[in-house]
Amino acid sequence: MELRRMLMAATVAALLPVVAQAQTTTLLMNSFLAPQHPVTRVVIKPWAEKVTAATEGRVKIDVAPNSLAAPHQQQASVVKGVFDVAYPFQGLIALWPAACATPTPR
Repeated sequence: MELRRMLMAATVAALLPVVAQAQTTTLLMNSFLAPQHPVTRVVIKPWAEKVTAATEGRVKIDVAPNSLAAPHQQQASVVKGVFDVAYPFQGLIALWPAACATPTPR
């Protein structure tokens, strides 16, 4: 009986990290485009769904129903924690230094 109790305790202890990893991380994404805009409908929302599918539900991306910041405020709003995910407007790409480093063919 004592061996059985020890095995049960060991099993529970071994599964605790798995249970902890099963939590979902939800990220809020801002789109400065209208919800009915083709980029939002055809690119952003399907991409968010693919992230959820690819991570087996561990990561979920909620797209804000309305813009939470103007295009030039995207990066600053992520840094301030207003939302978690943003994308740059091509006309303002210089405000995103990391995005300016594009891969080149080898």
